[in-house]
Amino acid sequence: MRHLDTHGGVVRLEHLQVERFRGIRSLDWHPSGGYVCLVGPGDSMKSTILAAIEWALSPRWTLSPSDSDFYRLEIDDPITITATVTDLPAELVECWGLYLTAWDDHRLVEPRAGDPPMVTVRVRVDRTLEPTWKVVRGSGEEQDIKASDRAAFGMTRLGEDADRHLAWGRDSALTRLTATGGDVAQVMTNAHRAAKEAVDAAPLADLEAAADKARDASVALGSGRDGPFKPALLDGGLRGGQSAIGLHEDGVSLRSLGLGSRRLVALGVQLESCTRSGIALIDEIESGLEPHRLRHLIRELRPTGQQGQVIMTTHSSVTVVELACTEISVVRTDGDGIVTLKPVDAGLQALVRTSPEGLLARRVVVVEGATELGVLRVLRDRWASQHDDTSIAHCGVAIVNGGGDSKATAAAVAFQALGYDTALLVDSDTTPTPTVGDVATAGATVFAWDGAMGIEERVSLDLPWDSVVRLVDIADGDKPGARDLLRADLAQPPGTGPDDWLAAVTEAAIRSAVGRRAEGGRWFKTIESGEALGAVIADALASIPATDLATKLTALEDWAYAD
Repeated sequence: MRHLDTHGGVVRLEHLQVERFRGIRSLDWHPSGGYVCLVGPGDSMKSTILAAIEWALSPRWTLSPSDSDFYRLEIDDPITITATVTDLPAELVECWGLYLTAWDDHRLVEPRAGDPPMVTVRVRVDRTLEPTWKVVRGSGEEQDIKASDRAAFGMTRLGEDADRHLAWGRDSALTRLTATGGDVAQVMTNAHRAAKEAVDAAPLADLEAAADKARDASVALGSGRDGPFKPALLDGGLRGGQSAIGLHEDGVSLRSLGLGSRRLVALGVQLESCTRSGIALIDEIESGLEPHRLRHLIRELRPTGQQGQVIMTTHSSVTVVELACTEISVVRTDGDGIVTLKPVDAGLQALVRTSPEGLLARRVVVVEGATELGVLRVLRDRWASQHDDTSIAHCGVAIVNGGGDSKATAAAVAFQALGYDTALLVDSDTTPTPTVGDVATAGATVFAWDGAMGIEERVSLDLPWDSVVRLVDIADGDKPGARDLLRADLAQPPGTGPDDWLAAVTEAAIRSAVGRRAEGGRWFKTIESGEALGAVIADALASIPATDLATKLTALEDWAYAD
């Protein structure tokens, strides 16, 4: 088989099947699109998925598997990783014409007329720890595939071992970027034999040209480097290391830069040295980067019609906000090593932009609006003080503002469908679509107030009297005149307050009026005012255990801290 260059075409991962690899017992995944971001809690196997793709399509001659790469160390059950790539350039179609495949109903089949050309590669590792790579036909027939042929798929793991790619050495991106590899080897040999003066005097035209390309590529990714890049002997480079010559700026090795800058420069070198028509893998794209640099990098990496595919992982809300929902897949792993990936529904786009942390959590509390969000922000801290200073965040729980009744119920259904353990805190004074019953049917836990009322009415009815008075004082301080409007509602004299009104109006009537006015006057409709309401609730909960307010919020606390 001849070595092929994928320039002029694009290559995308169409399907990945993994069996018994590290923490994955079984995975069957069809990625969607050219830009794919994997999110999920720790140990959900995001990085392992990237490693599986790398193992199957890597152009390296060898791997170094160990017993720990086998699922549960069961070395008698071989590791099998099967990757199918599509959108092949004409050269690959010509080369593997007899071994093209297609997918039909989750199984490999022979391609039919009109099917897009695909090639399937399978790597297998048994107890001998000797990997074998095969091209697999739909009929099951297999053919060996060499590393030089796998290189045609253009798979690159970006961002790994940044320091290695800032120097000329075996398998470094700088070496690939240099026009004449033989000259690189000769200069390195001379560098190991001579002092720094000899290296400075050596003809380094090809290395200097590569250094210029590296600088331009890194600047495009937002590295912010001003000076020219030059090849020079690294400190300690004469002590036997393979990378004796590295990139320098103003005489200082780029390896001495901060983590973010080193990573951006290395990414630029890697991208410049490989084909952009292949498959690029990036683990934790946000590592070492400030938000503004991360946003720029995400935009720069986005594939165009002439570029291949980028598959990344993230734990960063900045990354989630920068991407379209359709570019995000949620990774879930059950207790038996079955890994699933679910794309995020486009209908969640607005919610994800405002509350991206929801996608990065294990469990999600969707609240109806800003009032409930403010209340729970206060209760979250109070709960932590009662649970050995353990926040619900440590339990993997995120609070998400649903943005309104129907939006909140729809978000709860969507999060539950994506595999998140979901709770919904919502008013009961409207009939949203989907209904709270639909949310419960989807499997989420619903906390809705008894009776047809919002949180303001529920609070006004259930809090101790002194707390109700306190609410009126808070509202009047935040919205001057609030007390006078409430007084007018109750037909009471000017200059009086709730305690004075008890002489002429029942406590029940005042409580109802407070609830209605708080709702209609939007006393607590911001996060900040919701926090003020939450502080009043938190101070009073212990004294009103039998009320609906205390019962529901205590049940929500128990849900958040449940195993």
